[in-house]
Amino acid sequence: MRQIKTAFLFLFLLCIFETSNGQVQTGNANISRKENLQSDFTCLRDALQAEYPSLYRFTPKEKMDQLLDSCYNSLRNSTTDLEFYRLTKFVLSAARDGHLGCTPPDSLLKHIREDVKFFPVRLHFVRDKAYVIGTADSSLPAGAEIISINNQPVSRIQNELFRFIVSDGFSNTKKLHVLDNYFYFYYFLVKGSSPSFDIKYSTEAGSTASIKLSAVAERDIPPAIDILNREKLLDLKITEDKIAILTIRTFDEDEMAQAGLVFSTFLYGAFNRIKEEKIHKLIIDLRGNGGGKDQYGSMLYGFLTKKTFNYYRSLTGSNPEKYRKTGNGYYEFDKDWHSNLKLQKPASVNYNDALWILIDGESFSATAEFCTIARSLNRGVFVGEETGGAYIGNTSGEQRELTLPTTGMKVQFGLWQYHMSVTSNHIFSRGIMPHQEVLLSANDLLQKHESQMEHAIRLAQKLKYKP
Repeated sequence: MRQIKTAFLFLFLLCIFETSNGQVQTGNANISRKENLQSDFTCLRDALQAEYPSLYRFTPKEKMDQLLDSCYNSLRNSTTDLEFYRLTKFVLSAARDGHLGCTPPDSLLKHIREDVKFFPVRLHFVRDKAYVIGTADSSLPAGAEIISINNQPVSRIQNELFRFIVSDGFSNTKKLHVLDNYFYFYYFLVKGSSPSFDIKYSTEAGSTASIKLSAVAERDIPPAIDILNREKLLDLKITEDKIAILTIRTFDEDEMAQAGLVFSTFLYGAFNRIKEEKIHKLIIDLRGNGGGKDQYGSMLYGFLTKKTFNYYRSLTGSNPEKYRKTGNGYYEFDKDWHSNLKLQKPASVNYNDALWILIDGESFSATAEFCTIARSLNRGVFVGEETGGAYIGNTSGEQRELTLPTTGMKVQFGLWQYHMSVTSNHIFSRGIMPHQEVLLSANDLLQKHESQMEHAIRLAQKLKYKP
């Protein structure tokens, strides 16, 4: 069986709905709307508890069960479709699994696409601060810091929105990338619609001002700025001072096939060239890599070591037909089920010299797995941001899509819980931490300045190679 993990590519753009009267149009007409919604919520809860192996992985059972009870009890006859969707997003976010997702029926997207207007400013978040990248009418200076929106501090808004965005464990970097791309959507989801917004901001010169901006259609919001070259999925460059830069934007086998690429062929070619040209400094750029095929992470690490290594410690789930029963109520895969459960061998061509690995909040899923093993085995210096994927592992693999019978909302979750073979020299519930943190500023984006890559290159240049 081919095992593939991919990040959900922001399905939340297709994940909200509200009929004109705020009521569900399906369900049992003989019972109240409240009972119909409670039936849907019970269906979701039962499925998660029976099939989803990670409901209590990061959130204690008592706390999660209390949250589920509270959400169930909050449902009313007056609960709108949007409120029910928001409630579901809140529950999924509390599970702390970045692979979770939910989508409504396509027929209910028309209202959002045609009628809803949003916050008109494209923002870039750096920790708990937000900076202007662009506005619908250029009324705010690019690079200005937003202090408050409708008299609420940005840091408080950010914390509130975080509660509705899925991410692995207690890492927030993926959530920050989500807000960079879709702040307007989550602000609407949590705060509701507004015809205008009172914005307080400070300029780069330090002066403070206020402005009132009207809401706009999604198409009028300026696009996000992406400084990563995503056109080349796989690339190897060697600089004049003999630094190899290996770029891997995806581990997705289908994406590579569409581009006419074979990952193993590319890696053998790249590392053969590195060896032939006697390169002793290597930078691997994994920023923006949302994951893909499980085996590609272990394959890559095999080119970076001369030793055998373990990759997955175990792989568990809730399906008794595929697993061996464990003592905690789950079932564990036999080692023959997945090649990453076996002892891994180094590649016939491998690189064992100085290594730097560039990561960010979009380094997720299978990419984070590779980073976990490299970090655990002290292979390389990590530069950039904490990964969006958790150090301990994720929950993905085989996917289950559940359609709730009354609302028609679909919920997606993974059925396999991955446990990485790691040492305890890291925080299990966080992402892989960089040794040297380098965050992109608003000016980096506006000027398309590659500060993270430049930092890694400077580190490589400073290192004097000793054969």
